[in-house]
Amino acid sequence: MSKKLKILKYAKFQALICAMVGLLFGIFYSFGGLIVDTLVTLELSDPIIWDNTPGLSYGTLLAFMALFIMTLFTAGIGFISAL
Repeated sequence: MSKKLKILKYAKFQALICAMVGLLFGIFYSFGGLIVDTLVTLELSDPIIWDNTPGLSYGTLLAFMALFIMTLFTAGIGFISAL
């Protein structure tokens, strides 16, 4: 019984660490996309480089969902892999 509690405790700790990493990656992804979309919208970048993005749109809002989705996904993966 004691070993199961230690394994579960370790799995929760691993999920917390992985959630922090996922949050960090989500921040990079979201704000990186925001910067690119803002540059395209304000026409401050070369259109040849970013010709596939329409600028600020619903895609920008969805990129900020990555803050939650990447955090939950990496926490789940960390918990499962620790078990």
